[in-house]
Amino acid sequence: MIEKLRELEKAATPGPWVEVDEYLVWSIQTPDRLQIARLPCAETNRDPHLIATTRNLLPELLDVVEAAENIMSRTGFHRASGNIIVEAGYTQLLVDALDAVKAKAREVMDV
Repeated sequence: MIEKLRELEKAATPGPWVEVDEYLVWSIQTPDRLQIARLPCAETNRDPHLIATTRNLLPELLDVVEAAENIMSRTGFHRASGNIIVEAGYTQLLVDALDAVKAKAREVMDV
């Protein structure tokens, strides 16, 4: 699944994407003004912001999922008890991926 999402992400127009209010129309475009999509503009329509933000965060989000999958596949995870026995080093991969997605989220969402 992650591989397929990474393929889709790589095939898409490279990010970052931004949303631009162009009087009655929202445009999603790259910083050099390559237009990705146009959507009807409404005061409550935040779809363009969601689309651009999600596109910009996708690589980091996939890294988090991949790190979690690596932990699950390479450690002693006992589903019945809910216990996870993690070998040293594997949790750091997940911590690093989570830190990267948080940093990227702050960057793309101006938080």
